[in-house]
Amino acid sequence: MLATPIHADRRTLGVLAVDCVNPDASRLFADDLHPVMIVATLTGQALLIQRSV
Repeated sequence: MLATPIHADRRTLGVLAVDCVNPDASRLFADDLHPVMIVATLTGQALLIQRSV
């Protein structure tokens, strides 16, 4: 399980959690976490835009 906070405007709006299957441990934790952090950042920006409209 990977989880990262969703931030926008210096506030935490929620948490994005992903269940990650890696049975043989062939992938690195950081390789899986980076895209999750990108999606969390984009989600925070989208929520901020939605609240301002």
